[in-house]
Amino acid sequence: GNFLLFVVTYFLTSMVGIVLAYAVAAVSPNMEAANALLPTYVTTCMYFGGLFLVFDKIPAGWYWYSWTSFLRYSWGALMLNQFKDQATGTAQVFFDDETRQPQNILEFYGMEEGFMNDLPACLAVLAALCLIFGAFGALGVTFVSHVKR
Repeated sequence: GNFLLFVVTYFLTSMVGIVLAYAVAAVSPNMEAANALLPTYVTTCMYFGGLFLVFDKIPAGWYWYSWTSFLRYSWGALMLNQFKDQATGTAQVFFDDETRQPQNILEFYGMEEGFMNDLPACLAVLAALCLIFGAFGALGVTFVSHVKR
């Protein structure tokens, strides 16, 4: 894969994580609440990001949540950078559970078609989420007050 795309993806993911932490801190009443909310949200993002639960195996009622996970787009961008149009990406290393047909790694993880097959789109969503979480943080600092008088 392209090292520059790897660095950009890593940077955007780090920025989203930092801005998300600021946004959670801005709306949390105290440090304990922030320390409970942020890891809970990030852990659910990890589960629905495509690595632990493959997109095809996410229950139908929860599939919508996978689209809200910033780690989905980070994972997708890294996978596409590493395997799309590469010799390692064409290797048939998995088997479909139902059809028993061989699959390459992008097919197994559900990134061979649609939105998740577009690296610039994944990076654009990461950048947009950084701005959105930043706006939420700014709004939280501006309008949320936990001071009791």
